Amino acid sequence: MSEIAEFLRARYQERREEAKFVHEIGCAEIRHAGLSDCDCGQPEAIVADLDAELAIIEEAERSEAAAGGQPDFDGGGANALLWVLLVLARPFAGHPDHKGEEWGP
Repeated sequence: MSEIAEFLRARYQERREEAKFVHEIGCAEIRHAGLSDCDCGQPEAIVADLDAELAIIEEAERSEAAAGGQPDFDGGGANALLWVLLVLARPFAGHPDHKGEEWGP
């Protein structure tokens, strides 16, 4: 599970950086009102969403460790959390580091 977890962590870090950059160049409050500080809440909302997804990854790894390092493919919590990570990886299917069908739906 750690391979998919590391893949997702890297993608979420990229998304954090993109959110901040896009906000800096695209927020109407900054561009039209000339504000240096903006309170539109958009970057914070995106980062909060990414933090929630990272918390899921952390729980999946804790669950896997508690199960002796092996996901239980016959059922149970580790299997359910692995499934969640596979779902979280779907939006990144075109990324060169994505494992394709191995991580597919």
